[in-house]
Amino acid sequence: DFVQRRALRRLTSHTAKHVPLVQQAGTGQVRLAGGGAAAVSMQHCEKVRGRGARQWPEPGLRQYVPAGSRCPGARRTLSPERGSVSPERRTLSPERGSVLPESAARCCRRARLASAPKARRTGAIDVGTRRGTSSRPMLPAREDRRLPALFQRAGCVFFDCDGIIYDSNGFKQRAMRHALAGQEERAIAQMSDFWRRNGGMSRFAKLQHFFTQIAPHPDVAGQVERAARRFGEYSRAAYDECEPLAPALRAAEVAGAGRCHVVSGAAQTELESVFAAHGIAARFASVLGSPRPKQELVTLVLVEQGCPPERALLIGDGAMDFRVCQALGIHFVYLAEHSEWLGAREQLAQAEPVSVAETWQELLLALGVS
Repeated sequence: DFVQRRALRRLTSHTAKHVPLVQQAGTGQVRLAGGGAAAVSMQHCEKVRGRGARQWPEPGLRQYVPAGSRCPGARRTLSPERGSVSPERRTLSPERGSVLPESAARCCRRARLASAPKARRTGAIDVGTRRGTSSRPMLPAREDRRLPALFQRAGCVFFDCDGIIYDSNGFKQRAMRHALAGQEERAIAQMSDFWRRNGGMSRFAKLQHFFTQIAPHPDVAGQVERAARRFGEYSRAAYDECEPLAPALRAAEVAGAGRCHVVSGAAQTELESVFAAHGIAARFASVLGSPRPKQELVTLVLVEQGCPPERALLIGDGAMDFRVCQALGIHFVYLAEHSEWLGAREQLAQAEPVSVAETWQELLLALGVS
């Protein structure tokens, strides 16, 4: 690859003189020559004026070696008596499937680090990379010693809405059935399963799936618009009968409004109305929802707040919350208390960084909130 070739080219700066070499045609053998020089590979021989070269097994990766001395970069020694190049320890390069000298492989690794984006080397915002994570599988929140420190120093603490701030997953299922009234029960049952496996996804995306995959309709846009309107009317009325969860508000209070952000698959206009009606909007720096995708919303907040992903925390209960965290490298806390996510444990089993709390009270203790 380009970085590897550049690294090997840099090694040539350590050599001042080069031994004239020539390959006997078709033999692949190297001997000293008093005249011109040749760049030797096992496949072909190319004339090079004024200097000798031994080429690596892949065409285009050359290393020039001084007579009777060791090249500091390639660590290969040329024997003037025998006219051969004797390798020392070698390392397999998985990218090219070739064998490189050990020190050349080290140089390639250094070149890759040097060529990494500046944001990764300076600690600037680099959304979309997963740095500093260990290989440990998910932990129960009460055993995860990372959580208290992360909660205290986090630049952003994200909260999902349904199942986290409100115990609203149940009436969202009823709202879905209300929105799809008149459809076959078989299709609605399929939709219910899809809904529970994709918690946190925008209602618009879910309804799009229904009218394209489960019960295809020629007027998808029109059907989605009508169903979304019926869903929103039912859902908004149900929120009036549902109080926000006290432990969630306590966590937001301790974290501080400036660090707390709501990111939900619910419609943003609906969320703003609900939070204002219950008098909790001021507890959060922002309340964000669909139709924009959740990953876009989280990324926007991280960039605006200047918060690297490894210094953020997302408390959620759905598959979309988990996927966003995995894509951006954010620590995900799965709160199971009000979740309806089918297959959650299997998907989270070996994921990292992930913590699991069965209840809000358990999570508050794990975060160090009294």
